[in-house]
Amino acid sequence: IAARALGPVRDGETLGEAVRELDALLKALESSVPDSFEGLRLKTEACHLTGIALLACRAALERTESRGVHFRADFPERRDPEWRTHIIFTREGDKETGTW
Repeated sequence: IAARALGPVRDGETLGEAVRELDALLKALESSVPDSFEGLRLKTEACHLTGIALLACRAALERTESRGVHFRADFPERRDPEWRTHIIFTREGDKETGTW
């Protein structure tokens, strides 16, 4: 779903669906218990890749404008006064915050 959601043309509905699915996948991966060192390495890699995809989808969902290669079909206009900024997500323990 992330590949479809983060394609050249994006929309809020698809991005929201991707966020929910990736969040569920990440939680399932984090709770899995590998039975070998190789399994632990693969779990760690899968968690990192899923986490990156989740953050990319969340940031794309938050940015309600089109800018460069980020084109939102539901927000086709570029809005410099509101969005000339970066989106930063931070996490402390189980608490996650976003700033822009």
